[in-house]
Amino acid sequence: MLEDIARHYFGGLENIIAFPEVRLPNVGSIDYVLVRHKPLLPEVEAFVAVEIQSDSTTQTGAVVQALRDFMDGQYSNTQDYSFGMNTYDTIKRSMTQLFNKGIVYEAWGTHCYWVIQEYIYANLVQRYGFKTEGYCADEASRFALYELNPQEGQLHLTPTRYISTSVEEVYQAMRHNPGLPHKDAFVKMLNARLQLKFQLRP
Repeated sequence: MLEDIARHYFGGLENIIAFPEVRLPNVGSIDYVLVRHKPLLPEVEAFVAVEIQSDSTTQTGAVVQALRDFMDGQYSNTQDYSFGMNTYDTIKRSMTQLFNKGIVYEAWGTHCYWVIQEYIYANLVQRYGFKTEGYCADEASRFALYELNPQEGQLHLTPTRYISTSVEEVYQAMRHNPGLPHKDAFVKMLNARLQLKFQLRP
């Protein structure tokens, strides 16, 4: 994945070093910074940030139990250890970083690749009205989209495409997103709950 991005951004892998977990003062940490150094010199020629937005799990108690059973020698392939994925939490974290870090990269005149799966980006399109396609090299934020595909019993990340965006585009998508809840429907739900509370009073 880092090699894919290095080739896309720098055009090759020569003189590229990847630094993980690089601190960004007052903002947080960058998952990776790819640095192209000057030939044979410890001096930055160019760099690009890489943020990996992996989907997060929810209801992980069953996963913990599976690990305990495995360590105790009681793990069974027939046992069900179900858990879910919390895509909404992934999206909330991604949006916060897109704004906070995106503003920094635009102010610096640098770039960042946001690595996410296609289905998460599709969720951003559906939920907030993000653009479905389009790439402009001048925009600071670039989505590096991937699919997770099974191959020979293993999961492989397969690059699919790049889409660029700006902080302003993200803001406008959030500001005018088609999924904004309706106030009247919200008040109607509150009235129903109030009515239930009043009925339950002794």
